[in-house]
Amino acid sequence: MRRGRRRRVEGAEGHIHQGEAKHWEPGQSYKADGEPRFLGDTTFTTTWDLNKGVAKMDLDRAMKYPAVETLKYSEVITPALGFVTNDKGSTARRHTCRGATART
Repeated sequence: MRRGRRRRVEGAEGHIHQGEAKHWEPGQSYKADGEPRFLGDTTFTTTWDLNKGVAKMDLDRAMKYPAVETLKYSEVITPALGFVTNDKGSTARRHTCRGATART
């Protein structure tokens, strides 16, 4: 890694990652050893604050199978707990994160 680039990375306060995925399920093909069935697309953005040790991932899933629907939710992880919430603000689950901290 070039020296100037390394200094910028080491001094970073956070990261933002964006991506997309396509989901296929081989167990849902029309016949044995058949083509996998397309389940849907996902786009996501992950924001990670290195100083506070917290991360948030926003997901937008356009499902095509088994039901056609759009799922939007966020996953949040802090040093103390983690939870998932949907686009309507309903919390899906909570759990403590004993010993889970962001490491640089």
